[in-house]
Amino acid sequence: MPIVEHRATLRCRQAIAFHTSQDYALRQQWDPFAAKLESESTTDGRRIITVTAWHGMTMVVEYVAWLPPERAAIRMLKGPRVLATFAGTWAFVETGEQQVTANFRYQIKAARGWGWLEPLMLRYFSWETKRRLQALQRYLEHTREC
Repeated sequence: MPIVEHRATLRCRQAIAFHTSQDYALRQQWDPFAAKLESESTTDGRRIITVTAWHGMTMVVEYVAWLPPERAAIRMLKGPRVLATFAGTWAFVETGEQQVTANFRYQIKAARGWGWLEPLMLRYFSWETKRRLQALQRYLEHTREC
């Protein structure tokens, strides 16, 4: 399955970086991709998120891993018809005192009949991933908590 992956060094404590990335009220302040985030918990304990991108695309994802302050992982439940599968992991590895390497990794597969579009999808998600990491980095650099 094709993979998109980007890393950035964040000058912040691991717990703060993780919390900032996963707190949806904070996320609205720094994430250029997510125009709207809606979170719900199911009766069986699953955490479901509806993400609406700045361009209107909507995807419903569920958390498949939750290991604060190190990583969170999601998989798509419902999304654009051009995607067969979409999954992602955001990992935060402490590399020094108040320094973290953030690694955003996505696995993407085009739906049947849309394979010709996959190279463009990968380029698009690569651009968005890099943009989001840079936005998180800028936000954390201007946060006193770090």
